[in-house]
Amino acid sequence: MASSSILNSLFVGRDKDRDNIVRMLSEDSMMTTEKLSVDSIYGIDGMGKTTLAKHVYNDQRVKGCFDAQFWVSVTPDFNVEAVLRKMVDCGMGELSHNCNAVQLYHHFIQAIGGKKFLLVLDNIWDHASLREKWVDLKSLLEECGANGSKVLLTTSNKKVAKLMDSMNPYKLEGLTKDGSCLLFQKIAFTQYQEPGVEVIGMEISKMCPNMPLVIRNVAGILARKRTVREWQAFRDEQFADFASYGSDVERTLKLSYDHLDESLKRCVKFCTLFEKGGFFHLEQMIHRWIALGYVKPQYKSQRLEEAGEEYMLSLQDFGFLEIDSFDQFGFIRDFKMHDVMYELVLSLAGVKYKAADSNTDKILLGRAFLISVFESAALYFYRMKSCI
Repeated sequence: MASSSILNSLFVGRDKDRDNIVRMLSEDSMMTTEKLSVDSIYGIDGMGKTTLAKHVYNDQRVKGCFDAQFWVSVTPDFNVEAVLRKMVDCGMGELSHNCNAVQLYHHFIQAIGGKKFLLVLDNIWDHASLREKWVDLKSLLEECGANGSKVLLTTSNKKVAKLMDSMNPYKLEGLTKDGSCLLFQKIAFTQYQEPGVEVIGMEISKMCPNMPLVIRNVAGILARKRTVREWQAFRDEQFADFASYGSDVERTLKLSYDHLDESLKRCVKFCTLFEKGGFFHLEQMIHRWIALGYVKPQYKSQRLEEAGEEYMLSLQDFGFLEIDSFDQFGFIRDFKMHDVMYELVLSLAGVKYKAADSNTDKILLGRAFLISVFESAALYFYRMKSCI
């Protein structure tokens, strides 16, 4: 099973940012007389806000300041009930399933009642009712928590941070040149490659923007190339005009998709059937892939579950998936899809993969192969082949 060491190994060039956020949380928490205060990390997509927040969340200096901690990956609609359910599940195990609103509130009180807590709200999007929903959630948090409690949010929009009462939003800039180079080296270079690829790799890394998501994608492609000839071909042919379009993130990231084999393409397109911003359980997703025939063993004695886990980690290496949470033993439990990658894959998936929600009145899916429905109300389907 994959463990938290994977996340730690890819955290480079952000020590100063981590220490700054840790200091904000710990000092404010110890000195403030406020019931609840809000800090935030903002920056453009692909800068590593979630990764930074995870390392802050797991820092022992932070853990020592709070009685309870909660991590919630927020969906674009900022559903308050969904946030409460995720907090309950995070703090008390998966108790929120199949419970009504009264039971949920009771579990919520048990989870944070009288405690000084840290709540991380990851990936907040701007929308018309955000302020109203935030006020509702904030009143519940203030009602139940102890003085000095904190909310840390991540967002790509500084306006969102201000809207949610963050007084001094922390802007996450790009990596330094040294940080970019180190991240590239950690991912791109392996023990199976020919001598000489390092020089070519350093040339390529200098052509990349200082955005972690792009660096991870490009390095993930090269990690699977073993010969100097392959690296030269990538630099001179596929990457030749990178300097002219390096700011076109979508076009750059599509290189990763183009380098996936067909099995991995099917697996990552299947992930777009789930809510944007939502997470999925590693083992459950692997079993879905297996059921659909997407997973093929790499050697005769390999179990399908083992091959599926390798698929999942490959998609993480390419930057399509990111770790969302670990179990109590430090093994990966949940993954999520980066928003930028979700939109990219969704645009490439075409009509064969469709997701619907309760706001959809009618779906005509004559050419669809797979669809998913969440929060289903009255939906009408035409020529549907499979429903997840």
